[in-house]
Amino acid sequence: MVATTLSSSSTGIIKKNSFNDRFLYNVNRDSFNKISAYGIFDAEFKKSLFKEDSLYIIVGTDSGLLPKYIQEHGTPSGTRYLFIEPDTILTELYQHHLLDDTSSEIIFTSYDKWQEEAETLKIEQYSYLSAIHLINAICAQQNSSEDYDELSWEVSESLQSIHWKYSVRLSTELFIIRQIENITEAQIPAKLLENAFQGQTAIVLAGGPSLDNILPWIKKNRHCLTVFSVSRISKQLLAANITPDFICSVDPKKGSLDIAHEMFSFNEQPIFIHSFHAYPGLLNQWQGKSLYLGNRLPWKSPLNIANIQSTGPTVTNTAISTAYHFGFDTILLAGVDLCYSKEGITHLKGSAEQLAGPKYNTTSLQVETYNGEYRGTSEDYFFALQTIAYQAQSITKNNKKVINLGKSAAKAEGIIHIPPEEIKLTEPPKTSNAIAHEKIHASEQDFNQQDYYNEVVSELKKAKHQISEIGRLAK
Repeated sequence: MVATTLSSSSTGIIKKNSFNDRFLYNVNRDSFNKISAYGIFDAEFKKSLFKEDSLYIIVGTDSGLLPKYIQEHGTPSGTRYLFIEPDTILTELYQHHLLDDTSSEIIFTSYDKWQEEAETLKIEQYSYLSAIHLINAICAQQNSSEDYDELSWEVSESLQSIHWKYSVRLSTELFIIRQIENITEAQIPAKLLENAFQGQTAIVLAGGPSLDNILPWIKKNRHCLTVFSVSRISKQLLAANITPDFICSVDPKKGSLDIAHEMFSFNEQPIFIHSFHAYPGLLNQWQGKSLYLGNRLPWKSPLNIANIQSTGPTVTNTAISTAYHFGFDTILLAGVDLCYSKEGITHLKGSAEQLAGPKYNTTSLQVETYNGEYRGTSEDYFFALQTIAYQAQSITKNNKKVINLGKSAAKAEGIIHIPPEEIKLTEPPKTSNAIAHEKIHASEQDFNQQDYYNEVVSELKKAKHQISEIGRLAK
C-alpha cells in the first residue's frame, strides 16, 4: 500500500492507497489495502444496493467512496440514498471535499437530522411499498469506530418505530369493515353520558402486572369508585369478585373474542363501551347495555350524530378519554404500566401473556418508572405512553387529576403517582352505574329501532350505488 498523508484531523489522517482511493484512515483503517474500495463494494453491495423504487438508508459513507461507487454505477429509477454519518466525521468529510459532486438522489446527513431528511425523501411511501433498506457501509460493519456501532443500533431502532407507525396507518381497511359490520348495533352514543359524573372518581383498570397488587385495595373501596376495565382482564376481575361499571373494547381482530370472552360471565350491570371498530363477536353477544364511540359510518352521513370519539392506539387510551368526557374529576390508573416488569412480564397473573413467560428479547426502548427505575418497553406501549401523556396534559388543564397507583408503571408527563393507601375517597350519593342505566333507559324509550334499521338500509344502498359508479368510471 502506498500511503500519502494529506491532512491531519480529529478523525485521523487522510490516506491514498495504490488504487488512488482517498479515505480517512481512522474511519476505514486497512480495509482497502489489498483490494480497491470499488472491488470490495462490488463483492459486498452490487446485488443488494441497486433495486428500483427503493430508499436506502446507509450508515457510513466509507470516507465518501461508497456514494461515489453508487453514482458511477448509476442510481436506479425511483431510488434514493440517505447516508448517515456521526457529526464529527461528516464535518471532516465536507472539509476535505470527500462528498463533493454527487447527484441529487444521494443525500448526506447526521443522526439528529436523518428522520427529517427521510421525510423529505418520502419515507412513508417507501414504507408502504416495503422498499426501505438499512445497510451498513464497510466502516460500520467493521466497527472501526464506537460511533458507528452506536449509530447503527440507534438508526435500526428508530427505523423499527417508523415502520410500526406506518403499519398502524395501513391497517385502516379492517377498521372500516368492522364499522360497517357494527352499524346495526351502534344505536346509543356514548355522548349520552357526557359530563354525567362530575365530582366523582373513576379508576381505569388495564392489564399490566402492577394491577395484581392493587386489586385488594380496589375491592375494599369499590363503593367509592366507578370502574372502567379493559375487556381482556374480565377473567381476573371475576376471580377477584369485582364487577366493573364499564367494560371497554376497541380491538377489531377476532383474537379479542378469545382473550375477552369471560366478560359474558358478568351480570347485566356492566355497560359495554366499544369503539365503532370493535370485534362484532363481542358486541352482538353482549347481554347488557352498550354505548358506541365514534361515527356509525365511514363516510358523511346523517347517521353520524355528535359523539365522543375513540382515542387510540390502545383500549386504555380510549378508557381514559371516555372517563374524562363522562366528567370524572379524578381518574385513577391501575395496571397501566406500559413497560415490562423486572422479570420481563408484560401482563397480570392469569393472562395468556403472563403464562407464556417473560420477554427476553432486548430492546433499546427504555422508560423511567415512578420508582426511578428504567424498564424496557415495546413500540406499541411507547406510542400509547406518549398518547396518554398528551391526554393527561389536556385533562389536568381543566382542573382534573390523573393519578397512576402503580409505582412500577412508566412515568408520563401530566400523571402523578400516589400509592393507593394515600388516596382519599368519598362515597357518591348515587352510584354511577344507576345514573348510567337511567339515562340509557330514557334514551331507549325515544329510540325507534325499526326506523333506524330502515335508515341504515337506505344509506348502504346509496353507498353501494356510488361505489359501483366509481368502479364503472375507473374502468
